[in-house]
Amino acid sequence: MNTEQNRHSRFLSITGLTAVILFGIVSVLGSGGGGDDEGGGGSIDVGLLPTYNFNINTTAAYNSAGQPSNGITVSVSTIDANMQVIPAVTGRFSCDPATELCGLHSIDSGSAINLIASSGTLVGNFSITISEEVIIGVSGEPVIGTIRITQPPSEDSIDIVMATCPTGAGVNISYNGIPYPDPENSCFTWEQFEQQFDSGDPVLIAAVLGFQVIDFLFEQVNFVTEVFGFIGNEAVALQDAGFISEPCDAFSLASLVPPDGVADQGSRSLYWYDNNTNGSVGPGDDFEGLLENCWIAPDQLLDNSVEFNGYVENVDENRGVITAIGFTSDSPPDPGGVFFNGFTISEIEVLVPPDAEITNVIGVEGGFSILFTEP
Repeated sequence: MNTEQNRHSRFLSITGLTAVILFGIVSVLGSGGGGDDEGGGGSIDVGLLPTYNFNINTTAAYNSAGQPSNGITVSVSTIDANMQVIPAVTGRFSCDPATELCGLHSIDSGSAINLIASSGTLVGNFSITISEEVIIGVSGEPVIGTIRITQPPSEDSIDIVMATCPTGAGVNISYNGIPYPDPENSCFTWEQFEQQFDSGDPVLIAAVLGFQVIDFLFEQVNFVTEVFGFIGNEAVALQDAGFISEPCDAFSLASLVPPDGVADQGSRSLYWYDNNTNGSVGPGDDFEGLLENCWIAPDQLLDNSVEFNGYVENVDENRGVITAIGFTSDSPPDPGGVFFNGFTISEIEVLVPPDAEITNVIGVEGGFSILFTEP
């Protein structure tokens, strides 16, 4: 499943949250199945359906030790926060079966995330809810829908309404149903909205942060769909050796000197654990991604591991299509879901060529389960 990159993901740079990329964006989910409905592990050519429902939550995720997820904890210079997807974030992905290119189509009304910010620019417990279905346009930006942010037990609410402003696409902001900060200045283009994180206005900061949280979650969805494709494409290599490894980008090839203590060229590996003991990559198996000083040019350095537990892949052989795929626990506390273990994303900048420097470090812990299913 190849995922389109949404332009609004630039908002992640506000707090330092950036996309986690393990093996690039050229993976194709439908190029080869790792198994079948019975988990037999046969390798067959399969394709994609035009639409998949998805379900993301933090209640059906268990790590390799059988410990439940307590959400996703993100630590950056501007905020320390824990995201709990309760009960779930749901919606639809649209796919082109011919090109096997997929992208986010919509996020269902009622999808909700609890955010606990313990330090930084904002502190407190926030509820981020899709109050009106969010529809993604052809540009990759949301064009319809509303995100509501509240801070229980207060009844105050902030609404982010997708809109077209006089100078371009963006959002309308309201506070307790009243345009904010005033009717003449409540519509922000995407660029203007991004800038409000530094405005000093707690309402606008909370609005941007709420949008960032949704955006960050779907960057991780893109990350997972890339891993699906890599598993399908490299099943034989994984079965032969138990792992695959490849080099990351090299600073020297970009005529740069790496930061102190960082290797010129790191590596990324994917390990396979044959939990169903059938000798084939397929449903029920676990995987682990290990990144060591892995520079993703031009601006990310990734380190440590990500677990992909409880692989689900159902194939309708009569139609030759994948009907369900994901990482989740069918029988808690059996492992299932995507877990970050001491994972760090270091932001790389070249302030004085040729020296590359680490300017910010983002820590990610915890996990979530994700499952795509036939509508």
